[in-house]
Amino acid sequence: MTTSTPELRDRLVGALQAAALPIARLAADRGSVHSALRGATEDAWLAIGGDSRFVGDFVSLAREAQLPWLAFVEPSDQSSPRLPFERGGGLLTFTVSAPALRAALCAAREGLVVLAPMHYSHPASEEAGLSPREREVLAAAADGLSTKEIARLLDLSPNTVKFHLQAAFEKLGAASRTEAVVRAIRRGELSV
Repeated sequence: MTTSTPELRDRLVGALQAAALPIARLAADRGSVHSALRGATEDAWLAIGGDSRFVGDFVSLAREAQLPWLAFVEPSDQSSPRLPFERGGGLLTFTVSAPALRAALCAAREGLVVLAPMHYSHPASEEAGLSPREREVLAAAADGLSTKEIARLLDLSPNTVKFHLQAAFEKLGAASRTEAVVRAIRRGELSV
C-alpha cells in the first residue's frame, strides 16, 4: 500500500481496516513498492492513494507485477488518471463504504475493472443529464447487446434505439458505445 501523504495514508489504512482487508506492508516510494512486489504472493494486491498523477504512476507497477489493484482519489480530483484497465483494478474515492471496498477487491481479483461514480458538480448548462430512456438504452449497450437486441428488449424500433444512443453520445461527448458507458459511469449516471 502506498500514498502520497501521511494524511492520505492514515485515511487509506482506516478504510482498509474498516473493510477488514489485510495490510502486509506500507510503502512510500517506487523503490519500496518494487521491493514489496518482488516478494508478493499469489493473493497479493496493491492499494494506492493520492492525486491522479501519483496514482497512475504506481498502478503501472501493479500491472508490471500482474497484481490486482485499488486506487483511491479524492471525489473532488477531477483529472482522470491514465490507468491500465486491461487488468483487474479499481478507481475508488476515499469515501467508499467497507462493503463496496470488499466487493471492489473481489471484482479486481477476478480481472474486472471497478469505477466508483465521481460526483463532480458541473453547471447544468455545461452538461445535460441523460434521460431515463437514454440511461436504459446505454445500460443495455453496456451489457453488450446489439441495436436489434436492445430494440427487442425495450420494445422499441432499432431507429429509436439509435436515436437514444446518439443523444447519449452527444450529451456525454463520446464517439463510441464504450466511451459513452465509461463517461456515464464516471458522471454517476450509470452503474454496471
